Parts: sequence; structure tokens; C-alpha cells
Amino acid sequence: VNPVPPVKDTTGDDAVEDIFSQVADYAIIQLDLNGTVKSWNKGAEQIKGYKPSEIIGKNYRLFYTSEDKAQKLSDRLLQEARQQGRTSYEGWRVRKDGTRFWGSMTLTTIHNKAGNPVGFLKVTRDLTAKKIADDNYSNFVEELKIKNEELARSEERYHKMVSEVQDYAIILLDKDGRVLDWNEGAKKVKGYSAKE
Repeated sequence: VNPVPPVKDTTGDDAVEDIFSQVADYAIIQLDLNGTVKSWNKGAEQIKGYKPSEIIGKNYRLFYTSEDKAQKLSDRLLQEARQQGRTSYEGWRVRKDGTRFWGSMTLTTIHNKAGNPVGFLKVTRDLTAKKIADDNYSNFVEELKIKNEELARSEERYHKMVSEVQDYAIILLDKDGRVLDWNEGAKKVKGYSAKE
């Protein structure tokens, strides 16, 4: 694994903070070492539903589901980012109104000029629409697989039933008149085996 180069602390750098604050497609959040929210951009407000005055100073655990909180996922992610320089995770997140969204998150450790960790930069993107489309596609593929298996079993039963009929000649032709299937009854009536 290639080490992640340290990201410098940009607190107080007005130009960088102005750029981050304007980004609307990504939630860009600065956290302290304990996961407390220090800065909040337009994307974070749009995706998560909190105004800066409602969330700055609170812990980022608020964004996690009760299942993830029980497993201390937010603490594990902070620890991974601190140890590796960066970590990523995809999963369900919780908005201010309690609704869930599928978020793709990257958490990067921020270092001061001396190289010491001073916090984290958390970037999240709402991928709910993609997740729903992927799930729908997976469900469609699974349903299609089940239907194909049912069709194969049905076709197998049909061929078994047709092949056992001896009192009637049953011949299956393609659109050009070529014989596709020939039962025992056809052999008896016509005198040819299926192979012939």
C-alpha cells in the first residue's frame, strides 16, 4: 500500500475555505481529531440537511445509522484514517430529517506544518440514485435468472412428455421447415428415428 502524502492544515486559509464552501455536489467537512465538525460547506448542507449553525461543534457520529453507531464505525474510520492517512467507505447515512442516503465517503488526515495530525477532511457524495439503480439491476438479473431456470425446467418437462407419446406423431419444425424435435410416435408412424 502506498502511503498517502500528508494533507496540510488549511484552517484560516480563506481562499481554500471559500472554494470548499461553494462546492455543492460534495459534502466537504473538516473534523477535529475527535470527529467534531469544524467547518461545513453548501454540499454538506444540501446532502445532510443541517445548516452550519446546527452542526458545527457536534460530532460526525450523527450521520451514521444506529447499527453503525452500535458497531462504533465512525470511531474505527477515524482510527483507520489516522493510521493510514486516509480511508474510504460506502454505506447508508442519516440526514437531519432521519431519512437515509447511500454515501461514498473519504476521510483524510490533516497534518500541521510539523507533520502532526490535527484533524480530518471528510468528503461525502450522495450515491443514492446509483445505489437504487444498481440494486434494481441486480434484482432484475436475479429475477431473469430464476425465470430462465423455470423455463429450462418447463422445456425439459415438455420434451420428456412429448418424447413419451407413442400414439401420435409430434414433430417440431423451425420456420424453414427443418425438424427440431421428433417423438416416438413420429418414429412409429413415419419409420425414421429422431437421429435420422
